[in-house]
Amino acid sequence: MVTAASTRERTLSRAFSALRARQWAHFAVLPLAAVDARTSWGRAGLGVAVACACLAYAYGLNAIADRATDAPEKNPLAGLDQPPDAVRLLVLGAATIALGLAAPLGVVAASLAVASLLAGTIYSVGPRWKALPVLGVVANTAIFAPLLGLLGHGARLGPLAAVFVGLLVQSQLLHELADAEEDARGGVRTTAQALGARATRRVVVVSATLSAVVAVALSRSLPVAIATVAALVAGTVVALVVRAPAEARAWHRRASVIVGAVVFGAGLLS
Repeated sequence: MVTAASTRERTLSRAFSALRARQWAHFAVLPLAAVDARTSWGRAGLGVAVACACLAYAYGLNAIADRATDAPEKNPLAGLDQPPDAVRLLVLGAATIALGLAAPLGVVAASLAVASLLAGTIYSVGPRWKALPVLGVVANTAIFAPLLGLLGHGARLGPLAAVFVGLLVQSQLLHELADAEEDARGGVRTTAQALGARATRRVVVVSATLSAVVAVALSRSLPVAIATVAALVAGTVVALVVRAPAEARAWHRRASVIVGAVVFGAGLLS
């Protein structure tokens, strides 16, 4: 027997699933890249909470915007004419929580949270940069990169940020290759569509090269410099060797988590 309570429970469950936490959970720890001996547990936790709220907003808004073209296994809202009001409220609530929690972290953190939220908006809805070559990659990068600085800008953050941006651009390009048919149905012309598969993989190499140059320039020690180059080489090899874009992106994500941890560890030890 279907009751009002069970209906509400299903509605809330679907609303929370639309935030797609499993797809962004590994990014929630980005603020911890700037943690040092002076960082309190409370401040570190607050940084992670802000990142979670920013990511929930970006992914939830994207789920709403792409529900007409996304596959059901990717988007809980796929196929709906109108998203439930509960989803809209949760997405708006995530943005509000992000701003509220970022305020105690200071002006810089609050500004970075605003930048991430704005990028998430620009990427998925007006002016929907996702549908435009190059700008889509820029907006996607701007959703995640500001989260690295929520707890400060330590000296070791520079090389790690350069590696992160390089790997993130690679991941986004692989994502665009994997979703090419989906995007075409939705009238989205991504960088990967504009370039084609072969040229896109060349850009994957260029992205790693540029990031490596910046990372080495910012490195304070030889171990950090070596770790950053090795991380970007590893990400590039995975992206090029695994030919199926969806599979390549999955393996690239796993590799990025591992090599990112190595670069972080090298920074701590230097």
